[in-house]
This record gives sequence, C-alpha cells and structure tokens, in this order.
Amino acid sequence: MSGHQTVGEVSDLLLYNKEVVKIKVVALKLKDNQRRIKFLDRASFHKDYGMLAEGILREENRQISILSRRVREQIDREAKDGLCLLKFYENITIEGLDASTMHVGQKLKIGETIQEITSIGKRCFDECKLFQTGQICKLHYNVIFSKILENGSIEIGDKVTPLG
Repeated sequence: MSGHQTVGEVSDLLLYNKEVVKIKVVALKLKDNQRRIKFLDRASFHKDYGMLAEGILREENRQISILSRRVREQIDREAKDGLCLLKFYENITIEGLDASTMHVGQKLKIGETIQEITSIGKRCFDECKLFQTGQICKLHYNVIFSKILENGSIEIGDKVTPLG
C-alpha cells in the first residue's frame, strides 16, 4: 500500500506521510517548432488538439502528458541512462499527484480544463540501456496521458481536483 491516500472521495488534497499536500500545477512545458522545451507560466488547451502552441501533434488519446513533481525530481537526480529519460518531458508537472491512485477513464479538473486519463505509463524501448539491463524506468508506471474534454487555460499554482 502506498503512503498516499486521498482525503475524502473527491478532493484537491492528498495525505502524504501524515501531511496534507495540496494537489497543484508546478510546471507547464511544451516543445516549440524547433523542438526546444519551453517553460510557461500559463498555457491554453483545446479539446481537439491538446496544448495550443506546442510544435508537435500528439495522438488523440495522448494529447497531454502529466507527471508528479516527486517523480520528475527523481528522474532529474538519477543517471540519464534511460532513452526516455533523456527525451521525455511532461506538459504538466503536478505536486501531490500519485499515479497509483488514478485510473484510466478518471477525469481531472486542472485549472479551467477538464481532462480524461486515457493511459498510465509508457512502454519501454528495446534500445534503452535501462530496459536492456532489466531495470524499469519511472516513466513505465508514473506518466499519465490525457485528452482534453473541456477547453481552458492552466496556470502555475492552479489546483488539480480528481473527479469521481
């Protein structure tokens, strides 16, 4: 059992090691047309596209990638041997999020948007050094992909509320 549990059935608070943590957006990122990662204070999202101004078009059910701050910090500290760890960036980094408490089909209110979780985790690639040595990277179980159901904007500091 994880050290995390939600407080109440639907809440924007998380009980983490006996400390209540607000679930909130702490980073927004996109890749521009030159494939450079840009950090944003605010971003707009559209249900038929995902994050507006992003230089890459994503699959319909993987419009947005989401990762917890805890996992992002672990990835940044660890050796960069994993193929995905070198290339992956998430659109939204969220403090207090625990992917193990989420499920496919669940909806999240993030800022003004409503998003539906379409998958959790990503596959490993045969050419990845971690995969070749039998290790599993943090992205395999912890990255969340979603699609936009309701248009809107998200800003740093916006709360995240799991719905249902």
